[in-house]
Parts: sequence; C-alpha cells; structure tokens
Amino acid sequence: MRKGFLLTFVFIVIISIFPVFDLFINQGTPATFDSPIHISIIAQFSRALQNGDFPVVWLNNFANYGLPVGIFSQQVPIYLGSILNLLVKTPVLSYSLTLFMGILFANIFFYKFLRIYVRFLPAIAGLTLLTLSPLRIIDIYIRGDLPEVFASMFLPLILIGIHKYLKEKKISGLFLIAISIAFLALSHPMMILIFGFIYIPYFFFILRISHKTFFSKISITKIIGYIFAIVIGLCIAGYYLIPLLSELKYFYMGNSGSSVSQYLSLNNIFTQQWFYFYKQDIATRGNFIFVGIIEIFSLLFGLFYVYISKQKDKKNLMLFFLLCGFVLLFFTTGFSSIFYEHIKILREIQFPWRMLAGFIFIPPIIYALILDSLNNSVIPLILIFVVCFIRFGQLYGKNYLVQQNNAYYSSLKNLESINLNTIWTGKTEFYPKRALQGKIIEGKGTLTPVSIKNSSRVYALVAATNVRIVDYTFYFPGWNAYIDNNNIPIEFQDPNYRGVITFKVTSGNHKVKVVFEDTKIRRLAKIITLIFSIIFIALFFAKKKIQKQLT
Repeated sequence: MRKGFLLTFVFIVIISIFPVFDLFINQGTPATFDSPIHISIIAQFSRALQNGDFPVVWLNNFANYGLPVGIFSQQVPIYLGSILNLLVKTPVLSYSLTLFMGILFANIFFYKFLRIYVRFLPAIAGLTLLTLSPLRIIDIYIRGDLPEVFASMFLPLILIGIHKYLKEKKISGLFLIAISIAFLALSHPMMILIFGFIYIPYFFFILRISHKTFFSKISITKIIGYIFAIVIGLCIAGYYLIPLLSELKYFYMGNSGSSVSQYLSLNNIFTQQWFYFYKQDIATRGNFIFVGIIEIFSLLFGLFYVYISKQKDKKNLMLFFLLCGFVLLFFTTGFSSIFYEHIKILREIQFPWRMLAGFIFIPPIIYALILDSLNNSVIPLILIFVVCFIRFGQLYGKNYLVQQNNAYYSSLKNLESINLNTIWTGKTEFYPKRALQGKIIEGKGTLTPVSIKNSSRVYALVAATNVRIVDYTFYFPGWNAYIDNNNIPIEFQDPNYRGVITFKVTSGNHKVKVVFEDTKIRRLAKIITLIFSIIFIALFFAKKKIQKQLT
C-alpha cells in the first residue's frame, strides 16, 4: 500500500514537471502576455512584505508612482511566489516554482477525485489528459496565466468535499468546501463563477442520487449546510473581495462598463492546429484558443457510452458530466450571447473562451470513466502514451528574455493595463521618473527623509516660509498626510501634478508623515474575514460534536 502510494506520487510529480520543464532549463522567461506582470508583482510583493506590510495593498514602485495592486491582484499565488522569492531571491524562479506547485497540487487533488469513481490506471490517464490539455499549455507558454493555473487545484477539492458531505455523510466535507471556496476566491475570483457551472449542479446531482428528493427535511438541511459553507468561504476571503468590488470604481476599468468579445467558432472547437511565428519575432507564440481533438472525441465517445451502457450509476454520472461539458462549451460560443447581454455577472468574464477553464476538467473525467468500464490495463497505457506523444511537442517557450532581477522590482508603465490606472491619472509612463520620494515645490525650506518605506514616508521639515510639498505617489483612498501627528488635507487634482499627492505646511520645524491606511470599507472587510475565520476555526474544533448531532 505504501509502495503503491509512493509510486503514484512520483508519477504525479513527474507528469506535473513536464508542462513547466522548459521554464527551468532555460534562463529568463518566455514571451507571454501576463508572466512579466506576475513576476514583477511577486518581486514587489516580497519587498513590501520585507517592509512589514501585511496584507499587501500598495506597491510603491509599480506603474512609476505606485498603485494599490493588492486590491485587484490574485492573492494566494502572489503571496506564495513572494515567500518563495524571499528564499530564492530570484523572481523568475519564484514564478516558475509557484506555477509548478499549482499544477502539482491540482493534479494530486484531481487524481484523488477521480479515484472516487475509477481505478488507478484510468485515473492516471485522465490526469494526463488534464495536465496536457491545450488550454493548460496555452496558459503556461502563451498567456502566462499563473492565477488561472493555480486556481484549478480548488475545483477538485470542492467536488471531493461535496462527495464527503453527501455520500460519506461526513461534516468534514463542509469544511473542505468552505476553505476551498475561500482559497479559490483568493486565487482567481472569476473562477468562482466559471467553476460554479460544475460544483453547483454536482452538489444537486449527488444530493438527488443520495436522498431521492430535494424536498425532504434532510435534503433541505443539506442544501442549507452547503450554502452556509460557501458563504463562510466567501466571507473568509472578504478582506480581498469586498475592496475589490467596492473600490474598482476608482480605476478606469470600473467605469468603462463590461463587454464580451472573442467567442469561439467551430474552427476553435474542432481544430488541432497550433500557430507559429518566425523565431526572430519578439511576440508570443500564436494565441489561438482551441479545445482539442482528443477532448472532443472524449465527449463523443462519452455520448456513445451513455447510449450503449447498462450500468445505470456510471451511465448517469457520465451523462451528468457530459451535460456540464456541453453547457460550458455552449457558453464559449456566440450562441450564448443573449445570456451575456442580459446577465451582468456573466459579462464580468469578458472573454467567453475563459469557460474552458472549467471545461478542461470534463473530458478527462469522461475519458477516465470510459477506460474504467473497459476493465483493460493495456488500453489506458496506450492512450497515456498517445496523449503524451501528441502534446509533448508543444511544451516549450519562445523568445526567452533574460533580465537582471532588479528589473522586476519597478516599472514605469502599468503592466496590468491602462484600464487599471486610477481615474485621476493619465498614462503612468508619461510622468517623469522620480529622483526623490518627496520634495518642496513651493516656498523655502529643507525636507529631509527620515524613513521611506513601501506604504509610508516620514520626513523632517524645516520651513522658513509656508511650503507646498509633493510626495511622488499616485493618490488613492487611504493615503493620509500628518503634520506633527495632525491629519491635514491632501490635494491630488493639480493639473501640473495630476493624480499625485501634494499638501501644504506652515512655516516652522515639523515632522511630516505620509502613510497609506485602511479605509472604512477595508477595515470592515478585514473584520468580516476575522469574524468568519474565528467561526470556521470554532466549528472545525467542534466538528465531532456536530457530526454526532447530525447522525
């Protein structure tokens, strides 16, 4: 038993290394859309942690004069990468390690979920198909989407939690659901919605086959428990989700209105083609999103299995996941546009092909269920080899860029996009690069820096006249200025210092402090996280008593 477990773990580690192997054997980072953003944020988060900031909201060297990146940046993968960076001192390596850990744990948890329903080899075959899915390869080597890859570990955990709660009748399943929802929200909040196309119907599917009806007292109790677990998970993530929702209005993105574009066509669904550019190009590999022929054939064989199978339980399970898969595929196409037009929360997805982040779990599940029903050890091995043979050739990066580590600790432009500039500023790269954090721009005096940190500055001011001071920091709610510990007004709409903090000080000797503090909404969000974290911990330690009362 122990030997079998060790061999399984070794195989999962090996299959998890393959997708990122090229990142470790090459210097620098390949040309992708988002990896430079995540690497820079990891580097600057680690510096903010060194400055004593936690949770990290402000990054002082991001987008020239700083931005509250912690409000919109995905928390768990960035913090993990930052901690790794504090150890290895190399942002690119920290990014690659975080990516690998996301793939590894997603594979471990997905394998554990598959083993609920299928034997060892079919589970390994399904795991291989997930690991080498086209979207996963595109996320790593073209999009550079660390948060999406990382978030994929939590869907299998939620499904395992549902199975424990409903089928095994263990209250521990609810705790697993709650903590998985919390970490999913903190890893990629958009995935709460996309993965919801699987974990919400899966709950009712398992409830139906476990309790026969939705309207019995025990079923209603189960539904309430499930909702409560999800609410607790979201509230634990409240310190991040609440400011994200309430303060997005201070960015251009929050005022532009959401729109949907880039639906998939039949060509995206049925093609197996990868697009390439010449080696001398500095752009990424061709960004063509497609489903994959193997994945489509898995669905088709699944339909055939449902038609011919006489195993009712497996047939129903297969049919359920097929329906989930086709619904997710439907929402990637233009046929679903009416839903995006009338359901506001769906428009937040922006690009319907993002639904593939949930879809990529479906073909491996179908694949594994079919192979398990064949009761043959050779066919899964052959198909593992076939998937590896077809997909291994795509596991490479293009146009690797090697930079000094220091290059990732600051940026003049907003690497995320101009849409995440604050509404009070223009393009950040058009502002002059600061030589000093603060200086006197009107009046006579001397401003001496005492302490310059990521989210606070202390100056000693000797002013012969009334003076006006600029702190080269983009204003955002939470920035406050204090003169001798007394709060004073901040100005940030001077056309000559557009969106930059300025303030006036009377003559004399003063202690000047400029500090980024929590707003009321951020304090409330932290309190909600604290309260529900305490509730979660208290309930967790009382779970044995709760289990006894429910049985």
